[in-house]
Amino acid sequence: MQAIKDKDFKTKIIETLEKVPFVEDVVALYFCLKDPETPLWIKAQIIGTIVYFISPLDTIPDTIFGVGYTDDAAVVFALIKSIEYYLDERHYEQAKNFINELKGGTV
Repeated sequence: MQAIKDKDFKTKIIETLEKVPFVEDVVALYFCLKDPETPLWIKAQIIGTIVYFISPLDTIPDTIFGVGYTDDAAVVFALIKSIEYYLDERHYEQAKNFINELKGGTV
């Protein structure tokens, strides 16, 4: 069973694209997760972080204007810092392409 459904992920990215400044980081994590070279223990951490980002159940609800995504940002950036060796420019390039396709409506 797939822990993160591509459709749910894409929907969340579309919803947050203009609201959340760290969306590209989340998408880069997603592509790091899909990378066959990423170790399993790193993938487990990425899954937990992305599920937290996608989930409507947060420490601080996402619907609270101005602060709703601060907890998500903290979780995302803590993970990025701890796995920075595995998260590389290829993943960020894939993230940029994915986001550009979403903005163009071609995905």
